[in-house]
Amino acid sequence: MDEVKIPPALVDVDQMAKIIGMSKSSIRSIMRTDDKFPKPIVFSPRIRRWKVSDIEKWYSKMTGEKPLEIEEKKKRKYTRKPKVT
Repeated sequence: MDEVKIPPALVDVDQMAKIIGMSKSSIRSIMRTDDKFPKPIVFSPRIRRWKVSDIEKWYSKMTGEKPLEIEEKKKRKYTRKPKVT
């Protein structure tokens, strides 16, 4: 059966940088200066996530273009090393 790939609904700054095509420092600068930039969902003082739909709407309003495709994070596959006896 084929696996269905679902893009993430929430992204961090690293993923947002890939979506928008900007550096993280540029995005942080825009966050400080642009009042219309989407507000994050705050899970804890160090964990903030943004809705992809909000980021796409903001980007479209600012540039009139669609943002880059979302690159799904590659999942690491861990394998156990065979026991040597």
